[in-house]
Amino acid sequence: MDARSGATKHHAILIGIDAYPDKPLNGSASDVQHMQAYLESTNRAVQIQTFTATKTTGSGHALAEEPKDWPTYDNIATAFEKVQAEANPGDFVYIHYSGHGTREPPTQEFSNQASGDLVLVLLGGENGDDTEYLYAVVLGYFLKDMVDKGLIVTLVLDCCFSGSVYRETDVRFIEYQHDVAAKRPKNPALRWDAIATHTTRSASMLPSWLVNPDGYAIYAACGPHEVAKELKDGRGNKFGALSYFLRTTLQEYGGVASKHQHLYSLICAKFRAASTRQSPILYGNKHHGFFDHHVANLASNPVSVFVQEGVPRIPLGQAHMVCLGDTFSLRRSTSPDSAANLTDFVATVQQVGPLTSTISYKTEAVQMENNLVAKPLAQSILQRLPVKLDNTIGHHEKWMLDLKERSLGVHTESSDSPCYLHILLNPKKEYEIRDADGNKVANLNLMREDEVDITYVCDVLEHLTRYNMVKRLANPTPTYLGQEYFTVRMFNRNASYEPGATINLPDKAIVELRVENKSSEPLYVYAFNLGSHWQVENILKGSHEVIPWQDTQRMFSGKLSRKLRISVPDDMKEVGCCEDVVKVILTTHPTTFDVLELPKLHKPAKPGASPSRVSRNVPEDFVVFDFFLRTALI
Repeated sequence: MDARSGATKHHAILIGIDAYPDKPLNGSASDVQHMQAYLESTNRAVQIQTFTATKTTGSGHALAEEPKDWPTYDNIATAFEKVQAEANPGDFVYIHYSGHGTREPPTQEFSNQASGDLVLVLLGGENGDDTEYLYAVVLGYFLKDMVDKGLIVTLVLDCCFSGSVYRETDVRFIEYQHDVAAKRPKNPALRWDAIATHTTRSASMLPSWLVNPDGYAIYAACGPHEVAKELKDGRGNKFGALSYFLRTTLQEYGGVASKHQHLYSLICAKFRAASTRQSPILYGNKHHGFFDHHVANLASNPVSVFVQEGVPRIPLGQAHMVCLGDTFSLRRSTSPDSAANLTDFVATVQQVGPLTSTISYKTEAVQMENNLVAKPLAQSILQRLPVKLDNTIGHHEKWMLDLKERSLGVHTESSDSPCYLHILLNPKKEYEIRDADGNKVANLNLMREDEVDITYVCDVLEHLTRYNMVKRLANPTPTYLGQEYFTVRMFNRNASYEPGATINLPDKAIVELRVENKSSEPLYVYAFNLGSHWQVENILKGSHEVIPWQDTQRMFSGKLSRKLRISVPDDMKEVGCCEDVVKVILTTHPTTFDVLELPKLHKPAKPGASPSRVSRNVPEDFVVFDFFLRTALI
């Protein structure tokens, strides 16, 4: 079936549990009831299976719902199997879990050694007054079956996996209990390595329970060191923060056809505005639509403006290569397609910090400052890598205008100033791009003068400039993150490599990135592959990874390990080798580096999204490390 055909169907599994025998909640069932009502209002025929647990006031069963609607393991497993059997390739599946989460100690090689493996706490027993576990490895198999069939899956986990002992009744965490685990032992045949069958370099750094990232997106309410709490609205009703902010964002910003990347950035802005000490995480394919085919005119992903101590700011800083004097266009964040959204204001960067920057703008925009989003207009850092126009190129005025509109610096052949790229027209009437050393830039499409226009070539020049801008990203003088707070190494078999090393590898080799947090605060990890086709790709396939501090009582090892398979691309096998750079960034606060990502050259660009930030008494800071990989056919 064509995924774009009118026959595409929508399936939903909604799970909300209030009536736990121990530590009951108050907002989980209403979370999924509100989401069910929203999905039914979208004018899409959604096949919904809902499982809720609320306390009964009568005798007999402990739950108000019928047993077939209880959130038990058997009912949930049957629901997954039903969707997998009835759905067709290209169908959309939405799964929402609101309830308690916990973590089990790591038990396998591919377990999460940093903080243990997640577990969802379901109900059990003849009267629904007991608990049982849905393990991450089992959830991973359910997801794998769906993704392997070609289904497009969105999973929302509004629970937490923090290991602290919490006494508040509004925290969605419950301690892992071995007696509960013994009621339904895991099948030893279910193994992480059987789920993680993907072999591409861009997929292998996923957490072990996640599968092929192209087929799903997962929203997690928080990191392992944080808590997912229930909040109250003005009428005293409780709700999960992620569930509430997700639903209101869908209602306000384009509905279920909105792109994950766009939704995630706006959800993070709502968390920040509410001063909620949670940093939601997004894994998987951020370019799919939430629960329908993505609407192209919602593709723009500007960053949200926020106000801190009375000063407007953007969540971009030195780590994102923002410079003093850079300009951004501002517009309302609500109703992205409305005519009222067409008036832009211009903001100028006044002060640049490691992860955030202050901006100033016209007074007319002040009244909207809680609903503003920003998109880059002029980035001065691009001018530090100028382009030289050769005398063989005609229409210099047109070229210079196009390049300057992209914030690129431009020199002519008569200039003695150094340049990063040199564009010329060879005797075959083909455009050639050479680097600063005069070498022809490799892996570019043929660009004949009579087949491509100036705009196309300028797009290529801008792409190459942005790639090398990211390649040069560094922070040699961090103010807080000293070497005593962490270690970063790459391993191949028994060999260990420090940052800056060149690692020679055979084709299809596996390298392992290991990061250790030696500080008393969480560290946030980002990793990118700068590849031979001029792509900058997020190889963690998530908004970020967090490494909590070392705490044995909470199962925090302080260590993160991710494996990466490296292979020579098919179109480079005649060359026999390829070179990549793995760039690792550590930060003291969560952010996102989507603004740095680039597709393979000549593929459509995927715009960046808004970073999020949670205020903590730790200064903003970041450090950057590079590993140079040279992979050769044997």
